[in-house]
Amino acid sequence: YVSHPSYWNILGNCYYLNKNFIASFIYYNKALTLNPKYSPAINNIAVLHLKEGKVSAALKKFNLIKNSSVTTFNKSLVEFRYGRLEEAFSDLKKSESNSNNNEVNIALAQISLILKSPAEALAYFSKLPKSLLKRADVGLNYSIALARTDKKSAAEDALELTEIPEGNNPYQNYFNSIKNYYFKED
Repeated sequence: YVSHPSYWNILGNCYYLNKNFIASFIYYNKALTLNPKYSPAINNIAVLHLKEGKVSAALKKFNLIKNSSVTTFNKSLVEFRYGRLEEAFSDLKKSESNSNNNEVNIALAQISLILKSPAEALAYFSKLPKSLLKRADVGLNYSIALARTDKKSAAEDALELTEIPEGNNPYQNYFNSIKNYYFKED
């Protein structure tokens, strides 16, 4: 086992899950000494770079890996976070081959909505199970996509079905903003 990079990568994951990031970094690098192109370890080092705020270093690592939907997804999330929406969308489309990947479809829907294509956003939202459409980070944007495609009644229903966590949180503020903007009394 110790002669295979996956052994060291898994060991690194154990340390990562226990928040011992220095040890995880060491074991991911040990995996790379056995196989410098071992993509799971490269991806995990990139994730560690992101935790440290080293975005450029993370993107360089992500770019070393080809044909990995996990890495492509992780890279697209970084691009999305930093406003590189077209790049994020393009990378996510590469990961879309598995249309059952809910997180990919959520991200594609949200980027479509931001890029002013609510109909395209709805196409991605429609691939999600109904239970996910109740999740605050999904349901609120789903409601906006419906409202922007002149499906006001469905948008109101979706907004009301969205489960907003209790207490003072950003989702409650977002919910109120959506309700006031799209569904104010005429």
